Amino acid sequence: MSEKINVLYVDDEENNLTAFKSFFRKEYKVFTANSAEKAFEVLEQETIHIIITDQRMPVMSGVEFLEKTIKRYPDAIRLLITGHTDIGLVIEAINNGQITKYIEKPWDWDKLRLILEYSADLY
Repeated sequence: MSEKINVLYVDDEENNLTAFKSFFRKEYKVFTANSAEKAFEVLEQETIHIIITDQRMPVMSGVEFLEKTIKRYPDAIRLLITGHTDIGLVIEAINNGQITKYIEKPWDWDKLRLILEYSADLY
């Protein structure tokens, strides 16, 4: 793919959105949203190749959000980020949210870069 991969990062913590966008803006076209509602607005307007979401957000969890993207955006690669390790959550994310990777907060920038490269290649 000659054009940049479009990445949507959803997190209710603005500082995480800013840091993520600053770090990856040269390699990817980064879109951010601080809620699932705003993320759906981005998805309606842009072709998103990789969706990354935090698990713990107000109104809708990351897994619930990813679950709702499956039918409308089946080709998107889905990644879940969370600071709370819970094997039940991982299983739910894989089974219901069809995630490709589970990322723990605080993330390691180098590992996250590799995960995004893998996801871009997978797409």
